[in-house]
Amino acid sequence: MSRLVFYPITKYELPSEYKEWEELAHQLPTLINTRTLRKKVNEMKFIHEPFFSSKAEWERAMLLLSFLGNAYVFGKNNPVQFLPSSISIPWMKIANKLERKPILSHASAVLQNWKIINPKLPFTIDNINTRIKFQENIDEAWFFLITVIMEKTGGVGIKNCVDALLAVEQDDEAKVLFSLENVAKNIKDLIQELKKIKINCNPYNFYHNVRPFLASFENIEYQGVENNVVNSFHGGSAAQSSLIQTFDAALGIQHDNYFLEEMRNYMPSHHRDFLRFLDFKSNIKSYCFSHKNLISIYNECVSLLKEFRNEHLKIVAEYIIKQKGKIGSAQKGTGGTNPIVFLKEIRDNIN
Repeated sequence: MSRLVFYPITKYELPSEYKEWEELAHQLPTLINTRTLRKKVNEMKFIHEPFFSSKAEWERAMLLLSFLGNAYVFGKNNPVQFLPSSISIPWMKIANKLERKPILSHASAVLQNWKIINPKLPFTIDNINTRIKFQENIDEAWFFLITVIMEKTGGVGIKNCVDALLAVEQDDEAKVLFSLENVAKNIKDLIQELKKIKINCNPYNFYHNVRPFLASFENIEYQGVENNVVNSFHGGSAAQSSLIQTFDAALGIQHDNYFLEEMRNYMPSHHRDFLRFLDFKSNIKSYCFSHKNLISIYNECVSLLKEFRNEHLKIVAEYIIKQKGKIGSAQKGTGGTNPIVFLKEIRDNIN
């Protein structure tokens, strides 16, 4: 069984034939603010059959085209309903290769969008930076990087979930207890990391300068793809992270929620496979309730997951709902759902 991890993209850029992708992606803030991105993309050399020699390069290409594609569609307060073939054709092929959707999702915006500043220093929020961004502001960078730190922090908890699962198979009650105690500690750490979003990400700036670029694609024409196919895809959402879904699956918390299930299609394929494995294999819950000394720690883990989602609800209320209220727009999150209704439903289903 492999650990559920995210891995850094290459330190180098793509081969020279993809130089335009690299250059435009790194110039995004300027191109967006001067409203010249679409012109540059329309003039971009057409690459019909992208090919790369490693998984890291495929992910790098997905990262670049995802930022370019979302920036092209949403622009600067003047969205369009199409993507030119210079982006849509290679992007669709890269997305199909990676078994994901051609839209900017958590897998690219977070898992592949970070770099160490000083390799000799620890992996902390002060020692990482984003690789690609839409705007030159601290709010966007902090939003992505806090999420990176949460993924790193949660990786320890995922290992503890696997340890608990293996201990159940070995009927090692003491090890199950120890592993779940560590799971509880890890969820507490995640709650504290989540709260740090407020340090350098202003709700108003997030809503008006970051969130618009993460929205869903609704009836977007992918020019040159299958007779200009029109697609709708969910925008970036925390539900696209496999982290919390892993805790749910390991602890036997079943939500029976279509949106959560659909979000797995936006995850790296090996993350989806890992979640399906846990859905089928994990019997931690039944084991705990058949051993009275484990019921308390199991319930603590579940209670902490509910607390985590309560904290997430508070952030959504402050960063989206309150900001929407000021301008009276529709109650939808970037993923395409009403975030308050969705999160309350998921929270209340935890038991």
